[in-house]
Amino acid sequence: MKYDIIVIGGGPAGATFAANAPKKYKVLLIDGHKIKYKGNGKPCGGLISPDAQKLLKQLGYEIPAEILTDPQIPLVKTIDIDSRVTLDCARNYINVDRAAFDEWLRSKAADNVETVFGICSDIKRDEHGFSVCVSGENGDISEYRSEWIVGADGADSIVRRKLFPNKKPRKYTAIQQWFNAEKDEPFYSCIFDKTATDRCMWSLFKSGKMIFGGAFPQENSRKRFEGAKKKLQMHAWYKFGEPIFTEACTVVCPRAKDLYCGENKVILLGEAAGFISASSFEGISYAIKSGKLAAEAFNCYGKPEKTYKRMAFILKIKLMVKMIKAALMFNSFFRIFAMKIGIGK
Repeated sequence: MKYDIIVIGGGPAGATFAANAPKKYKVLLIDGHKIKYKGNGKPCGGLISPDAQKLLKQLGYEIPAEILTDPQIPLVKTIDIDSRVTLDCARNYINVDRAAFDEWLRSKAADNVETVFGICSDIKRDEHGFSVCVSGENGDISEYRSEWIVGADGADSIVRRKLFPNKKPRKYTAIQQWFNAEKDEPFYSCIFDKTATDRCMWSLFKSGKMIFGGAFPQENSRKRFEGAKKKLQMHAWYKFGEPIFTEACTVVCPRAKDLYCGENKVILLGEAAGFISASSFEGISYAIKSGKLAAEAFNCYGKPEKTYKRMAFILKIKLMVKMIKAALMFNSFFRIFAMKIGIGK
């Protein structure tokens, strides 16, 4: 089957592109979430940041009440384990069911978009365009063809791996566990422990459950995660109990050279492009923004991939500022000093 554009990945980036792509294009959206994550959605805290809220408002979207989860989050609590210094900052996050949020965004797709559920197993370029093989829910393989490819398939993007094998981003492993909670606490925690990871960990509450997770170097990531839990319990910061379930995924921890928009009729969106905060690992806002910019690029004169690259320049600058912020945040001396004097409060 032949399409003008095949979008690989049905998360916020791919869904936003599909909803805003010009109607003159015949678009196929390939969504693998239901198969890869067994219907639970991608391992994620499911918090919609102020930047993402602003972008959704610009698109005319209002998050429906049925996908919200308790509690809503008006506060971020930063914890440095070793120094035992804490800082509370007012930040308004919307707490959602992440799987339901993604499904809601996909429901915005226009009539020129067809959606199939499956995982892209192979992608090849030839003189006629692109050939994409998709493994369906029953294991059957289907082949689709297109002139353009939009890679919105996250940190472990097959589009980036297959078509740009020399553009390998830096990756970490995100691990999180869910626990029963006696009550929902209305805050999100950002936790630092240099012995566990040179990035950050987090916790939040969601509909009677507590989520604890973090981004860890890929080597010994589970051992690092369990060590952090023991240390938090030892210092009486947390009491975890038995986990209900554990989930993990690859996450990009971007450097400047990892920010890549694609070329030659291939466009990368969201985390597949390296568009994720190096400080907080917030990626939904960058996914939505890049999806919208790419859709607009197909409405402009000239080559869409070059237009998109120009339009995404400001987005790249913003992400590089986040990288500078991350370098400061993850320096224990500066972080503790900043927390003590209340920078960011």
